Amino acid sequence: MPQNVSRTDIVRDLKALGVKPGVMLGVHSSLNSIGHVDGGAQTVVDALMDAVGPNGTVVMPVFTKPADVFLAAYTPSTTGAVTEAFRLSDGTMRSLHPTHSVAAHGRYAHHVVREHQKRQALGVGSPFHRLAKYDGMILLIGVGFERASIVHVAESLAGAPYQDVFYPGYQRKTLLVAANGKRIKYIPEDNPGDSSAFGVVESRLRSSGRLVEGSIGAAKTFLAFGADIINAALEVLSEDGAGLLCSSRKCAVCPRRRSKVRNLNWRYTQR
Repeated sequence: MPQNVSRTDIVRDLKALGVKPGVMLGVHSSLNSIGHVDGGAQTVVDALMDAVGPNGTVVMPVFTKPADVFLAAYTPSTTGAVTEAFRLSDGTMRSLHPTHSVAAHGRYAHHVVREHQKRQALGVGSPFHRLAKYDGMILLIGVGFERASIVHVAESLAGAPYQDVFYPGYQRKTLLVAANGKRIKYIPEDNPGDSSAFGVVESRLRSSGRLVEGSIGAAKTFLAFGADIINAALEVLSEDGAGLLCSSRKCAVCPRRRSKVRNLNWRYTQR
C-alpha cells in the first residue's frame, strides 16, 4: 500500500526543492498525484503556507466557467481540490475576474489580487505578472507546464496579435460581485486561449538550467522563477510567433490564432 503523506513530509519536500521562507509562490497542483495525503487538500494548503512562512505569499488559480454572475465569495474554483481548499481558507483573498480569478494568502496577497477586473485575465498587470515582478516562483505539483498560467503573460507582453480570439462562450458580459458586495459590470477584451503546447517552455528552461525538478510525495514537481518562465516563453515567440500554440486542428482557438500569425508574418521582437 502507498505510504501516507503528512504535512511535515510536504514541508520537507518543499524545502528540498528550494522553497524558502518569504518567497511568493504560485502553485498549480494535482492532489491525487501526491499520494494519500493525511487531511487531504487542506493539509497541502497548510504545508505550503508553512514553507513560505509569515512573510511569504501563496498564490493559486481559482478559475471558473463563464457565467452571467461571478460571486467572489461563493463561486467555487474549477482548478482542483487544493485550490478550492485554499480559496476557503481564512485570510485568503480572491481577485475579481469572471473566469480567471486568482487567490492569494500572505504578506502581499492584497497587492497580487487588487483591481484584476481592470487588467487582462493573464496578461500585463494581472496577478501572475505581479508575481513575476516580485521575484515569485511557480510550483507545479503533479502537473506539467500546460497548467503554467504565467506563460500567457508572455503572450501579452509580446503583443501577440491573437489574444482577441476567444474560446466559445468566453466573450460574454458578466456581473462581478466582490466579497464586500460591490457590483461591477465586466466585458472581456482578451482570452488567454489554449495552453497544451507549453511544454516547449519546460524544455527551454531545463536546457538552460533554469528549472528545478523534484517531488512532493509521489508527485513529479517543477519549480522555476516566474520571470524565467516568462522570458523563456518570449524566447519561443521571438523564434516562432505561433510557438506557444497547439497544432491540433480540433482546437477551438489555435487554428484561428495560427492563421493570424501567418497572415501578419508576426513574431516577437524585443522592444
